[in-house]
Amino acid sequence: MNRFALYPGKFHPFHEGHAEMVAKGLDVFDAVCILVCDDDLDAAQTRADAINSIYEDHPRIAIATWSGLLVDFVSQNNFNAVIRGLRNTTDLQYEKDLLYNYEDMGLTIPFVYFMTSREKSHISGTMR
Repeated sequence: MNRFALYPGKFHPFHEGHAEMVAKGLDVFDAVCILVCDDDLDAAQTRADAINSIYEDHPRIAIATWSGLLVDFVSQNNFNAVIRGLRNTTDLQYEKDLLYNYEDMGLTIPFVYFMTSREKSHISGTMR
């Protein structure tokens, strides 16, 4: 049985912390789909192309784009889990709330959380 994980995010930009989560996902799952989510599909495609240039020779990684709800993308595909990364307790609280919202929308597949390494825990794609 193949186990496929989905790793969704804006990835604006895709950085070493994201790459670490992909690597950890591949330690657990047979394949990982990196899903670049953005209302602007042109922007998402630009980021997806950049990510693809990193992983283009990796047979266990797929790259996709999406502008709708994660619940809809998951329902249209066959994933076993969603991967998310945690750096600190702020991320944990955010991810808990996000998971509850997804559950309220009917998302039923498990979420798998990976802690970032100490060396990469300071990396963020956003300013908070």
